[in-house]
Amino acid sequence: MIRAKIPIASMVKNGQEFLLSVATATNSYTRPSTIAADIGKRAIPIIETSKATLPPDTVEVCVREAEHQYIPSGDTREHITAVCFDSKGIAVTVHFEVQPPQQEQQHSQQN
Repeated sequence: MIRAKIPIASMVKNGQEFLLSVATATNSYTRPSTIAADIGKRAIPIIETSKATLPPDTVEVCVREAEHQYIPSGDTREHITAVCFDSKGIAVTVHFEVQPPQQEQQHSQQN
């Protein structure tokens, strides 16, 4: 559960405007706000380019986990884990996949 967070930026994805924030405290950890701000800067392009969709009525996306892989599940794609809050405070976890750099995408399309 997210206990504390800092605001990072206002964003728009697929026509939905929302606040991007980053967790600074959960039941499992506490992170300095400077680290959270850095995670937020890295999260902006990841969320913008991710194919993941926001749940309806999302007003805030709070990054809970920075870039990582969840190998035990067999899914080795790198992603960030975020919690999307709607206007009623209902939370839904969403994984925003990290897109490979443009050069890697072009190379794999040529092969």
